[in-house]
Amino acid sequence: MKQRTTFLIPKSAPFITPESLEYDGETLRLNEVEAWRQERWTVGVEEVPEILRNTFSQLDHLEARWQSKESGDRVNPFAGSTTPGAHFFVEAGGAEEDAMRLLCTVIKMVSLKKAVCNGLESFVHPPNSPTHHFFTPDSHPAELAATAKILLCKHLPETSKASCLQATSQLSTADSIEITYTKSTGTIVVSALWTSSPEGTWNSALTPASHRHEVGVLDERRALEPNEIALGGVIAVLGDSKELSETLLSFPAHHFSHPGSYHAHFTLPTNIHPVLNLAIDLPSPPPREECTLNAYFTTPNFAFVDKYQLSDPQFLASQNLTKLIGPFGDTDLEAPQWTAGKWGSEFVLGLNTNDIFPPALEAEESTDVEVGSIQDLEKDLEKHLEKDLEKAEPQGGLLNVKVPLHTRYIPPVDGQDATVPHALPFPAVFYACPPLEASESASTAKNPFKPASYGFESYFAKDTTFHHISPAYQLSEASEARMEIPTLGMINAQVVRTGTVLVVVGCVTYLCVVMARSLGLLGGKKVDGGKVKKTQ
Repeated sequence: MKQRTTFLIPKSAPFITPESLEYDGETLRLNEVEAWRQERWTVGVEEVPEILRNTFSQLDHLEARWQSKESGDRVNPFAGSTTPGAHFFVEAGGAEEDAMRLLCTVIKMVSLKKAVCNGLESFVHPPNSPTHHFFTPDSHPAELAATAKILLCKHLPETSKASCLQATSQLSTADSIEITYTKSTGTIVVSALWTSSPEGTWNSALTPASHRHEVGVLDERRALEPNEIALGGVIAVLGDSKELSETLLSFPAHHFSHPGSYHAHFTLPTNIHPVLNLAIDLPSPPPREECTLNAYFTTPNFAFVDKYQLSDPQFLASQNLTKLIGPFGDTDLEAPQWTAGKWGSEFVLGLNTNDIFPPALEAEESTDVEVGSIQDLEKDLEKHLEKDLEKAEPQGGLLNVKVPLHTRYIPPVDGQDATVPHALPFPAVFYACPPLEASESASTAKNPFKPASYGFESYFAKDTTFHHISPAYQLSEASEARMEIPTLGMINAQVVRTGTVLVVVGCVTYLCVVMARSLGLLGGKKVDGGKVKKTQ
């Protein structure tokens, strides 16, 4: 096993002083350090318990991530973001049914108690993609940490058990967790990220373990290439390095941070045709003119988007939308929630930013002016200067987008008719930028912080770069939009059920009587011409 601990100092944090870091060749002490922290463990598949080995042996590739419902500014190279909850992206081998059934067993074991995972039919499989996707918004890292202690640490020797228990305990306060497994390499990579210390600043003493443990304290530097990230700082291998060594590294990346924030809420009352309002603050223009703004949704199976409604260009334009990719998953518009076999559906919406950042004109207006008075020349010069300033410094603004959704019929509740609270995870909002010529041959294989999948990359061209905007929430709200869905109470459901049976019985009885009369079986007999002659 190998471990790497990275402390990333954000630009807003105080400058690191010599007193903040103390290293004696064995132990690294951090004193009042304000930083993001990533723990990354690399283990061989043979080192994990048998139930996990059997599951991984059925898979070609697995990328799983859990993301907190809390929000905050993103920093490179940890800028990527997706919808809050637990995601599993799987490429199975030949026996997909068996592989997915085993994986569902593990998903339930890690205490995602509300996750309904029954096998292959529970996963969403976008077309032209080898990946199956399972998502649940109902999860918490404390549950994962508790189960990980049992699964991973219980059977380890005493020399390794202490460090395992310490590592799994840390997971309960993480802001995101990633797991990546590749069959060809036989390695499992587990990463956990904290946007800050639970106590506000890090006061830690990192000591050597029985495995290799590398530590770095870094900050972001200016990259020389547009699609690269540069970091600088100090690193050490605990117990091996005699002193901290300065380092400067640069690597290609696909995910970057971008200024801005967004919030989502439903128009009240929500009813069964809710409208999600997405307010996006865009203080600065896109990274490049050809970049497009997008929102990626993972919608649980109580709601769905109507692809036919969003196929009308005029309707899309009226909602500040440009396109719909998907939806994929549960797309039956009439099915009630209790018949849905999958967790829900996913889709990408293109967002229209032309009103905030108008596209550049292909042909500029002529700047020739007729010779006239000095006053006329001054006015013309001032006018053109104003235009140049507007082009040089786009002002930005607030983009308001409306996303029409529809809810499914949900199961009835005990008692009277009621409304049942539900929550839709915030979408991930990002600019997607086509690859530059310099980046077409670039590979993130050299990226030491390469993240697990965020779910939407396959909907864009290879080597597309994504520039993420951070979600914001108000007061005590988390990054989810809340709504109320009306449903039938069991008392009224019994009335409806009884009434339906009576109506059906009555209709069948009426039809039988009419047919019997037409055949002369009631009060008469059939004569020529189909007429019935009454009997005395």
